[in-house]
Amino acid sequence: MTSDFPSNSSIDLGNSSSAQARITELEGQLEQLRRETKVLRESESQHRTWLEKSPVCTKILDLNFKLQYMSQAGISALCIPDIEEYYQTPYPPEFFSPRFKVTMLEALRKVRDEEVVAHQEAPLKSLNGTLIWFRSTLFPLYDDDGNFESIMVVSTDITPRVKAEEERALLERQLLHAQKLESLGVLAGGIAHDFNNILVGILGNADLALRGLSEDNPSRENIAEIKVASHRAAELSEQMLAYSGKGKFLIESIDLGEFLVEMTHLLDVALSKKVELRLDIADSLPHFAGDPTQIRQVIMNLITNASEAIGEGNGRVTLAAGSMECDQAYLDDGFELLVAGAGHSLDPGSYVYCEVTDSGCGMDAETVSKVFEPFFTTKFTGRGLGMAAVLGIVRGHRGAIKVRSQPKKGTTFRVLFPAGTQVPETVVTPSNVAKPGADWRGSGTVLIADDEDLVCNVGKEMLKHFGFKALQAKDGLEALQVFREHANDITCVLLDLTMPQMDGEQVFLEMRKLRPDVKVILTSGYSMDDLSQRFAGKGLAGFLQKPFNLENLRNVLAPVVG
Repeated sequence: MTSDFPSNSSIDLGNSSSAQARITELEGQLEQLRRETKVLRESESQHRTWLEKSPVCTKILDLNFKLQYMSQAGISALCIPDIEEYYQTPYPPEFFSPRFKVTMLEALRKVRDEEVVAHQEAPLKSLNGTLIWFRSTLFPLYDDDGNFESIMVVSTDITPRVKAEEERALLERQLLHAQKLESLGVLAGGIAHDFNNILVGILGNADLALRGLSEDNPSRENIAEIKVASHRAAELSEQMLAYSGKGKFLIESIDLGEFLVEMTHLLDVALSKKVELRLDIADSLPHFAGDPTQIRQVIMNLITNASEAIGEGNGRVTLAAGSMECDQAYLDDGFELLVAGAGHSLDPGSYVYCEVTDSGCGMDAETVSKVFEPFFTTKFTGRGLGMAAVLGIVRGHRGAIKVRSQPKKGTTFRVLFPAGTQVPETVVTPSNVAKPGADWRGSGTVLIADDEDLVCNVGKEMLKHFGFKALQAKDGLEALQVFREHANDITCVLLDLTMPQMDGEQVFLEMRKLRPDVKVILTSGYSMDDLSQRFAGKGLAGFLQKPFNLENLRNVLAPVVG
């Protein structure tokens, strides 16, 4: 600012009165100058204070992009010990990430060349390695004469926002992944259910055909092969049901530590001779309710996959077991957590876990996201459901799986089971009942109710083979009507769980009202474990798992009808 105060040589003191007036005028001008100077200093101080105290990182660069000023917020965020070292040096500094430097230089050139406002958003690492996301606004600065002299860069730390967006995207991927697996599970369960009905017809008719052929009939061998193929198909169907979480479970109380030690000889066979197996099993683990056969399948799958991940070279597989308290944060954390299906959250509390860690090739994130999909494999095709069945078994046990893996750094699968769960009451015919001989025959009338004609037709023939008169119904309402008409004559009812009009459970309860002592054997391709809890204490006589053959039918029917 220029002063209007004249030099001494220009002061005219011609007479005292005019001189005094001139002096008064000059003193007023001087006082005005002092006030304006004070306002400027206060404004500058306020702006400097604002810049220094503001959480916004502010930089001023000359037109050659050399740093002239950086606010304290920027110095602190970037952990710069001595900012003077960076003044008059090209911006951005060398320790900034390549992505940040490239996009920042593009924005600086745009401001310098076009004198416009520009924006930039990118991550960088501070001198201590902390990752920070900044959103910057760049705009030109002008001097008092309107000349473009420098560029101001105002940067805001948006790391919390970026992390929140990443977490939201992660949750969305988790939800989509869970929905995808759940949909596949529903599809697999539905296919397996229908497939089992078809297999009932194949196995039943094959058994009946064999019964009618002489020992030297050449067709026996062909029919025997049909039965072998059908049993293999039934195993695949069982895996599909396991994946859907509706597999066949025979629940017992399991001590996981003892269980794994007993499996050691099987695990040694599954591993390559070049792979070392290490056990790390905690003492006195709490029991949990599970199906030993299914849990064994889970462990064998994990061990086999671990061995294959190591390949032909030397390696190590560690099998660990322990117990832990899981809070909600742990149970909800991570894309790798796969729970008991959509709509079924895990409760915080005590869990026992089995953990398999290998020193193999590892997996990238995309592979991990697909590893539980049916028939997905990184090996050769045609390997069955594999890890998809493992997931289904774990879901059926109300458990979860956590996966940690990185390429060339190995993989860890941790399987969690809720500790202290009770073994459910069963409705299945006790296993200690002596099985009937092959020549067993019965008498009376059996009602077979199933919406599949194939099942009804072969079921009637199988019942006739055992000496029974057979009645049939194709849905729930018809089954109830036939039962009313023949209630006093019916010895037993073979009742399908899933039928149109009325399902098996509704029909069963109505039959019990009409005749409380009625003997009903429920048939289904789904898990008897779920049925055990639904029908416990309601007087169900037994359960017949689909697909079944003559022997299965005889073993369930004989103890019920006597």
